[in-house]
Amino acid sequence: MTPVIKVKKNLTKPHTITVKTRDGLKRSSTDEYGMKKPWGGGFDLRVSKNNERRALLIIDTLCKWFEKNGYKMNQPFPGYITTEVLVGDEAIRIKIEEKSKLTAKILKKTSGSYKYYVREYTPTEKLSLVIDNYCWGCSLRKVWSDGKTSKVEEKLGQFVTVLFEHAKLKKERKIREAAEALEREKQRKLQKYKEACDLLEKQMLEELSSQSNNLNKSRELLAYIDEVKSLAEKQYADKAYPVELRDWITWAENHAKELNPLIKGVLPGYKKATEILNLEDIE
Repeated sequence: MTPVIKVKKNLTKPHTITVKTRDGLKRSSTDEYGMKKPWGGGFDLRVSKNNERRALLIIDTLCKWFEKNGYKMNQPFPGYITTEVLVGDEAIRIKIEEKSKLTAKILKKTSGSYKYYVREYTPTEKLSLVIDNYCWGCSLRKVWSDGKTSKVEEKLGQFVTVLFEHAKLKKERKIREAAEALEREKQRKLQKYKEACDLLEKQMLEELSSQSNNLNKSRELLAYIDEVKSLAEKQYADKAYPVELRDWITWAENHAKELNPLIKGVLPGYKKATEILNLEDIE
C-alpha cells in the first residue's frame, strides 16, 4: 500500500540532515548552471536559489518519515553529501536535483575555423527526486519529477514504495550472488579434487610400473650374480674366492634384494584415490 506523505509548509524542529543541508547551502556559491550544492555535508542536493526552501521541506519530510517508520538515514562519508536510506542491510542512495536549460549561446571570438562560444544556463525550477541506486537489468523506476499537473511533493508515497522495492531487489540479488559464488567455489573445489585424485592415480600407476621394473631388474641381477658365482666355482676350489669377489657378490646380492619390492613378504594393496583423499582437505 502506498503511504500518504504530506510535506509541511514550514520547517518545525528540522531533522539533523535538514539543518546540515541548510547550513551547507548558506556556505556554498551558485555555479555556472545557476545551482548550489551543500558545502561541507548535508543531503545530496543540487538546486537553484529559488527552490532551496522547497527542497529543504521535502528533505525534512522524508528524513522524519523514514526514521519514524524504523528506517535509518545514513551519510557514510563525513563532510560529503552522499545520502542513503538503510532498509535492513541494504543502503539505497537518494538525492534531489534540479536541471538547468541552455538559454543563450554567445559567440565570443573566432580563430580561423574555430569558434568560441559562451553558454548561459537558467534553472528550470523543476525538482526531481532520484533513487541513485545501481539496478542493472531491472525496470524499477528511479526518477520522479515535477510535471505540468503535479509536483514532486505529491509523489513521495510512490517514491518510498519503489525505494523499498529497490531494497528488496538488491537483497535478492545479494542472496543470489552469494549462492552463485558458493556454487562456483564448490565446482572449483570439485575440479581441484578431481585433478588431485587423477594425479594420485597416475602416481600409483607409476609406482606399480616402477615396482614391476624393479622386480625384473632384481631377477636379472640375481641371474647375473648366479652366473658370476658359477664361473667363480670353476676357477676357485672350495669357493676360496678373493676378498674383492666375495665383497662384490655380497654387495650385488644386497642391491638385488633392495630392488625386489616383495622381499619383505608384504603383499601390495589398492585403494581408490577417492578413498585416500578427502574433499574437505582441498583448498
